[in-house]
Amino acid sequence: MTKVFETRLQNFAPGRPSLDALEELLAVLKQEGIPAALVLAPEGPTLRKLYPSDRLAAFVQQATRFSAQYDCRFVDAFDWLDEEMFQDSMHANVAGAEHFTARLAQEVLLQALTTRETQRSFARALPQEPASSEGKGCDDAGPRPLKSGGTGGRGPGE
Repeated sequence: MTKVFETRLQNFAPGRPSLDALEELLAVLKQEGIPAALVLAPEGPTLRKLYPSDRLAAFVQQATRFSAQYDCRFVDAFDWLDEEMFQDSMHANVAGAEHFTARLAQEVLLQALTTRETQRSFARALPQEPASSEGKGCDDAGPRPLKSGGTGGRGPGE
């Protein structure tokens, strides 16, 4: 595997169409008030060492710029897992997936959910409640028949 990736990764650079698509997605998410994070996925040490450091640094700088421009967090998880947590230095095994998921949840997701700005973002993204529910939907008495003659969720004969 190392030989195959060694030559490919020597010229590592994200493609312009991929960066444009990512930027477009981040712009839409920001416009709609939907929280986002950019996560550089983990890779094993065997594979990590094949990336030219200058090209990897340029990619991380681009992700950091997107993060600042579109108000989303950049998470560099590239070195979060050791080699034994991968099947092949690229694909996490069960232990690696569990470790990554737990760390991402603890360090990123839970933290994001507890920040005021994210709470406001989630609130903006949720459908707004009507000012008054009078005459709409259900009340304490339970479901009402539909005006169209339906059963309001009740079956025949109920």
